[in-house]
Amino acid sequence: MTSERWTAFDAEGGRYRSENSGQTELKPAYPQGFSDEPAVDPGTCVTGWLAFDASAPLQQLRYSNSDGDVLIWNLPN
Repeated sequence: MTSERWTAFDAEGGRYRSENSGQTELKPAYPQGFSDEPAVDPGTCVTGWLAFDASAPLQQLRYSNSDGDVLIWNLPN
């Protein structure tokens, strides 16, 4: 589990990686696991804030796991 798997996109195709490292003001922070930790069990939820240093309004969030699966959320305007 890591925020590095999240990417945000703006309307012009700008790509933004999550910038959670060092963001101590975000509570609760998104979990920052390591590749040798066990995966989250199916049905288990995690919560926490993700930070993106974006120069334009975001329109889409993507999460990709180590198996190559990609989940996409289109954000409201």
